[in-house]
Amino acid sequence: PGARALGMGNAYVAVSDDIYSTYFNPAGITRARGMSQVAFNHSNWLADVNYDYAAGSVNIDGLGTLFATFTSLRVPKDEVRTIDFPEGDGRTWDANSLVIGVGYARSLTDKFSIGFQFKYVQESIWNSSASGLALDVGTYYVTPFNDLVIGASISNFGTKMQLSGRDLRL
Repeated sequence: PGARALGMGNAYVAVSDDIYSTYFNPAGITRARGMSQVAFNHSNWLADVNYDYAAGSVNIDGLGTLFATFTSLRVPKDEVRTIDFPEGDGRTWDANSLVIGVGYARSLTDKFSIGFQFKYVQESIWNSSASGLALDVGTYYVTPFNDLVIGASISNFGTKMQLSGRDLRL
């Protein structure tokens, strides 16, 4: 999400200083200007695939920054096509992914910040689904060398997910 990050080829871990840092490096939100930020991002991809991202943050003096995120990827319903029924057999299928996250970031010094995001992840394809929990951890350090920034982020560290459902019995 975010035009600036996309224009940089998603190389945004050490540059993140706005609400989109909640996606790339949760520690970067501590460098955002103002007391709060909100972002909404909607993208229409090929084949009517829809991608949505929403995030909001609030900076609480003396405590840090709290934020929440929502990510959704949806594939529209389509006909189930088989060798015997290339135009469809009357059934439809779809797919979607959903991620809901809450996080916290704090500046430990005027040069070093750390951030965390806990996420619930759910995916489904037709009659099969999987869900799990994940964690993002990020750091943001402004060096004394011309304010060079070193950022690090570990994303989607969490439980194993495996699809289950009646579609997998074949």
